[in-house]
Formats: sequence, structure tokens, C-alpha cells
Amino acid sequence: FYHAGFLGKNTAHQDYHSPNMVRVSGDPTNVRDLTRFELSARQEVWDLLEVLRNEAGLKDAYILATAPQVGARESRQVNGLYTLTGDDVTGGRKFADAVARGSWWIDIHCPLGHTYPVHLCVRTCPRREKCPFWAAEHERMYADQKATEAPQDDWYDIPYGCLVPKGGVNVLVAGRSISATHEAMAGARVMGTCLAIGEAAGVAAAMAAAGDGVVANVDVPELRRRLTEQGALV
Repeated sequence: FYHAGFLGKNTAHQDYHSPNMVRVSGDPTNVRDLTRFELSARQEVWDLLEVLRNEAGLKDAYILATAPQVGARESRQVNGLYTLTGDDVTGGRKFADAVARGSWWIDIHCPLGHTYPVHLCVRTCPRREKCPFWAAEHERMYADQKATEAPQDDWYDIPYGCLVPKGGVNVLVAGRSISATHEAMAGARVMGTCLAIGEAAGVAAAMAAAGDGVVANVDVPELRRRLTEQGALV
């Protein structure tokens, strides 16, 4: 299971909990792996329920709902007018064409899906036998979790250029498919940031449609003004 503490990683509601407790590994661009994800993750949910029913106060616990599909933290991304980097995240970089903010750290999970004793994919991985990914990439990895953190009480900007694919005309990209390196995507992929990027993409798309239809020609200062008017932080 992803997290051993039932109350440690969850959303608490009045009469139910939404725990973040199962994790699978593989290639989210491979249809066979996607099928395996769906089957194994849902089986783990039932296995987890049996474990929880043996805990005090949970003998009558039941499954209310599961996610409609397995969510991938990262897969393919576009090559945009700008590519967000890990240094942008850890340095809290600001951009003149910023359309959203992020504050989550570079949270790269173990590519093999391991939880204990490892959670993060960093150079100081505690596993005795290192995986092929670590062997190939460890020299460019962050040393430890502290090195992956964004500045305290600050944020990094998501520039409009990350939403605009190079060579694209009438396409905008939002969420975890924006133009970003592996490291930067590990910070920008979280829900709050993706929601903010989605709002920016929606307003920009409307502006482009009302203009010449070319997303690269959107008036970014006006886009930022409209987002601010709607209550967005840019």
C-alpha cells in the first residue's frame, strides 16, 4: 500500500474517508499496462478493506466508491514555447507571462512503485539493489528530499509558453501534459496547480477564438488581467 497510516493520507469527510493508499507502476502509454493498472489497483482496494476491517472501529467499513480510472502522475508532454525546469521549481522563478502558480515540490515517486523503504526517486535511494532507472539517471538526480523543495512561503510561476505547443496554431495544453521536464512535472502535476492552469487555458482559448484563432497570438497581459479579475493568482 502507498501509505501505511489510514488517517495519514486522505481527505476526511463527515461520514467517510478518501484514502490515498494504493499505487501501481508501469508505462501509462502502454495499453497492456493500463489494463493491468485498473485490475491490480482495484484488487488492492478490496485487499485493503479486509485489512481495515480488522482494526478497532472499522469492522463494518465498506467501499463507497473508487476512482473512475487509475491516474498517471506523468506520461507524455508537449514541447512548448517554454519548458518548465526543476531549477524553476526549486528557485521559485517568476515569469512575465505567468498564468498560474505552483508551490508543490519535486515529488518524483519510485518508478518501480516501491513504498518501503523508498518513496522518492533520489540519488540517496535507500534500496540495497538499485533499479535500472537509478543506474542510468542517478548522476542527475536530486540528492535528497530537501534538495527538491520549492522556496518556503513562496511559489514558482507557470508561464503561458508552457501551454502553447511549438508549431501549434489552435491547440492549448493544460494539466500534466504541459511543457515541462521530468523534474518540473513532478511539482506542477498536482491538482491545485492543474486547476489553475486549466482556468488559464480556458480563458486563453476563448480569447484566441474571438481573435485570429492562433493561441500564440493571445494578448498575455490581457489574459493575466482577466484571470486576476476572476480571482486567480498570477
